[in-house]
Amino acid sequence: MNCYDSPDSLGNPVLRDPRFRQAISWAVDKQKIVAFAYGGYATVGQSIITPDVPTYAWSPSPEETFGFDPDKARQMLDAAGYKDTNGDGVREYKGKPIELRLWARSDDVSSQNSGKLVSGWFTDIGLKISLQTLDSGAISDALYNYKGTTYAPDFDIYIWGWGEYVDPDYILNVFTTSQIEGWNDPIWSNAEYDKLYDQQAQTIDPAKRKPLVDRMQQIFYTEAPYILTNYEQQLEAYNTTKWEGWTRVPEGSGPVALINDNIDTYLNLRPKVAAADTGGSSGSNSLVYYVVIAVVVALVAVVVVLVLRRGRGRALEE
Repeated sequence: MNCYDSPDSLGNPVLRDPRFRQAISWAVDKQKIVAFAYGGYATVGQSIITPDVPTYAWSPSPEETFGFDPDKARQMLDAAGYKDTNGDGVREYKGKPIELRLWARSDDVSSQNSGKLVSGWFTDIGLKISLQTLDSGAISDALYNYKGTTYAPDFDIYIWGWGEYVDPDYILNVFTTSQIEGWNDPIWSNAEYDKLYDQQAQTIDPAKRKPLVDRMQQIFYTEAPYILTNYEQQLEAYNTTKWEGWTRVPEGSGPVALINDNIDTYLNLRPKVAAADTGGSSGSNSLVYYVVIAVVVALVAVVVVLVLRRGRGRALEE
């Protein structure tokens, strides 16, 4: 959501209000998104650090958790002053109907299915939603929109995702004030969060660092610059009949292919050679091996370019 608290922002100003963001968070059925948009291959999401990083994972208490309760969402919007005063079914802000642009990614079917669900739920609580499907480049252009030299982000809400590393510093840094005009895509700022980020970055002992990281996650969740819907399962398929050298990273449990940039698989992967193969046959297999490696290297190069262009994965959503 575009939380940028600046008159230069071209997003709807209602999204700058934490009360509005908290209210609409109650209108999203995360379980249905997991079931419908991801076919069950995901789990309900809450915090910006996933359960796959158990040392620093955090979950809101039952009292803090945004559940699915459209009636509660309506009550909270009413209490915050976002009412439908003329009875046309659309709430107003400063006398104008609240209309929000909601964008899904054209290169992600799950994003589009999520957008359809969210659009319906937001409409049901009295918001006018314009749902569009855009390619990722167009969305990035809107996020990094400028009027001359002035930063003027031109979006309301879009569905995206993040990847993370074993250490939480990267994803925590994304939402610091210093990353506005950089990685900070909700363009959200909180002074306590920024202070805690600096403190945790200097704290080596995990037992002392965890309370700092937990508090940062709590602040982000409560302020609701994201409605974090789910943690997607990143599935992969690989052929062990004709190919060998698949390498799991981490050993024994990690992925074997492109997910998480597993270079070891690319270095070790080779076609299986039958024991009886000799002479010209092995020479042919060697040629296949080098061709495959060349193709893999080219693929890695393309992936690196894409990562540098987009900088975001799909593990955190959306």
